[in-house]
Amino acid sequence: MLKNKKYLIPIFAIILFEILVYIIEPIISPNIKIINYIFIIILILSYFLYCKIKKPKYNVKHIIYLILIIGVLLRTMYIIYTPITERQHDVYGIEDEGHLGYIYTIYETGKLPETNNIQFYHPPLFHTIAAGWLKVNDIFNVQLERSLEGIQIITAIFSSLILLVTYKITEEIDLKDKYKIIINLFMAVYPTFIILAGSINNDVLMILLQFCIILYLIKWDKQNSIKNTIILALLTGLCVMTKLSGAIMAIPILFVFFKKIAYTISKNKNDLLELIMKFNIFGLISLPLGLWHAIRNYILFNQQLGSVLVPGHIWYIGNYSKFSRLLTISFKQLFGEIYCTLPGDYNLFAYIVKGSLFGEFTYS
Repeated sequence: MLKNKKYLIPIFAIILFEILVYIIEPIISPNIKIINYIFIIILILSYFLYCKIKKPKYNVKHIIYLILIIGVLLRTMYIIYTPITERQHDVYGIEDEGHLGYIYTIYETGKLPETNNIQFYHPPLFHTIAAGWLKVNDIFNVQLERSLEGIQIITAIFSSLILLVTYKITEEIDLKDKYKIIINLFMAVYPTFIILAGSINNDVLMILLQFCIILYLIKWDKQNSIKNTIILALLTGLCVMTKLSGAIMAIPILFVFFKKIAYTISKNKNDLLELIMKFNIFGLISLPLGLWHAIRNYILFNQQLGSVLVPGHIWYIGNYSKFSRLLTISFKQLFGEIYCTLPGDYNLFAYIVKGSLFGEFTYS
């Protein structure tokens, strides 16, 4: 029990740190970059000084903890010097039908939008959490303009928690220490995760839940207990309740489930009935949780569950061959424009690499 509780400490530490930063932001914001870099340098030098004086046995966990702290600091610095009007996708204003308008609608009315136009088609989990944050700010009489900027505290927390989950994943799988360090360092400084820390949309929460699904899928594969099944089902349902594209996690989940069926049949058929019961539990929890909003929108607005871009849309790329889109690597597109451009970057590999770095298209 205590072993599980100790992992709550860094979670609460991140939350409290970001809230503290939000409170003192007016004081530190003018010099946040220099403050942050000085703090990181002091942190690194202090660690090396400690190692020189104490000469402790090499401990990969200490190095990873240092990397995680630096990752959190980079995200915090970014949200302080980046307003919610910069480097955003589909946010717009509170009176529009973008993500900010979605949040504001729930905050003002306590209800979901009465249309599915523009970004209002999304499931509401992130937007509801953000609206709840605005209500908390109201308790302390924070001006609306500042509390709207403060939504970045929520996204920074989610982005920082991705670092913790990544660390847990590297602990769950059999990796050499140097690879654990490389993976955690990669996640700490990779541009898109820092940008996501300040992005007022549902992407970062969906990605956090996707990482949590990967973690618990590994745990479930090792021990397919009722507890792990329920947690995995809740995470999956909440992921789709955040953004419909979170349903892509069904692919690795089904792969592991089918692998477990094959193993059970070959080793012990008597356990098959219990395994099927766990699959039913997973479905009974995850499907209603993840799909209720999609069904609601289908009933109210005839919104299809798997709509695609049609010919004539400015992003339509169906006129290019499947071979050129899916089965080749276009170095011309990869090393052309820094940001993704549609329909120009129709090659899947180039789009994935560029999109993973800075986002799905050029920032306005």
